[in-house]
Amino acid sequence: MPHARVLIATPVYDGTVTIEYMGAVRDAEAALASRGVASALRFTVGTELWKSRNLFASVVLADPGFTHLLFVDADMQFPPSAVERLLDSGKPFCGCVYPYRGIDPAELHRWSRALDSPERARNVAARYVGAERLAVRCDAGGRYSFAVEDGFARAVHLGCGLTLLHRSVFDTMAAVLPELMAAPYGNTSAAFDPALRILQCFSPTVDRDGAFLSEDVAFCRRWTERCGGEIWACVDQEMGHVGRHVFRGCAADRLSVQGVSSSSLGA
Repeated sequence: MPHARVLIATPVYDGTVTIEYMGAVRDAEAALASRGVASALRFTVGTELWKSRNLFASVVLADPGFTHLLFVDADMQFPPSAVERLLDSGKPFCGCVYPYRGIDPAELHRWSRALDSPERARNVAARYVGAERLAVRCDAGGRYSFAVEDGFARAVHLGCGLTLLHRSVFDTMAAVLPELMAAPYGNTSAAFDPALRILQCFSPTVDRDGAFLSEDVAFCRRWTERCGGEIWACVDQEMGHVGRHVFRGCAADRLSVQGVSSSSLGA
């Protein structure tokens, strides 16, 4: 995509990013540059994720030189082809579906017994952010399905861990929802213009039933319900979501299947 310029935006909770994230971003920058796509990498540090996402969206809205905003959370791992696929799709709002940071041992055990591939068993056993909100249709037999086109499926909402947004999304939101424009935050880091007016498109809200909507869900609702936009989820891209894990084990269980008796272990 010639003449594209991408703002790679990473909100950081405590000032640290994972090495997996850093490697993925460096590879993505190189891949974009090889295609003639310019990019700039910027960070925010703070606990209010919605505020950071609003700030990045406002930077793109205010700077016509940016064609896209690429959110990359600090715990994401992905190949550069993931970003290239999002860009090549030409969809204004698209992102990759990634797993939650957690393992259900019972699910993993069940699918390991049913499938020959350990990698596929892992993928099937995992739960995925936003996967339950893919646009589905029900056939006459009551079975649900979702349509996939070149690896992309329509979604009701999407986690923004690796999400690409064309600037037209923010232009449209600012025009259709002018009440979202607000005064500058004023207390941002020196890397941002303190006079920048803020598009509060990621601010959390509540739905008509009073249920809380997080920043990503609120943003998606504004885009689809208020602006008539579409969301597309890349569902066939392997993704990594880096997180802390406690590795538990009992050596006797391992040794018992290797032919070592419990008596010889002193049990």
